[in-house]
Amino acid sequence: MLGAGLDFLMPGAGLTKKLYEAINGQEKTPLAELSLESRRQEIRMSMLREQARVAQELSIARRIDLAEQVEIEEFYDNSAEGFLGVEVTGEAATLGASGSGRRVTKRIYKFNGFREDIVSYIEDERQKDAEQGNSEHKSSSRDFVMK
Repeated sequence: MLGAGLDFLMPGAGLTKKLYEAINGQEKTPLAELSLESRRQEIRMSMLREQARVAQELSIARRIDLAEQVEIEEFYDNSAEGFLGVEVTGEAATLGASGSGRRVTKRIYKFNGFREDIVSYIEDERQKDAEQGNSEHKSSSRDFVMK
């Protein structure tokens, strides 16, 4: 059970432990099984990355919707390099090619204030709660909005 908890806190910890034991001869797990587990971990991590991206985009979209004013700056940098070469000697010819590319995207969001209709809605809801005696919040809606 401890292994599952450790894997939750540090994804891949279980696989790392199995690999360490396999290398040191302490584990009798075949390398094919370790390779399969490695691939499973890669798929899990890929899915978690995608879920995190979706959650991030949804939270940004919600904040954009609530903001009074939004400034978005986007920066793009695409660069590529390539090499092509031919070498001919007396008995052999060599052809070589290489390339590399890089794409950097950076977005900066600046949010100013909240839409007045959102502030009014929060104030109305808090006032209703206070009138019903169910107020769990003791700060004003402006304090809530500004946090």
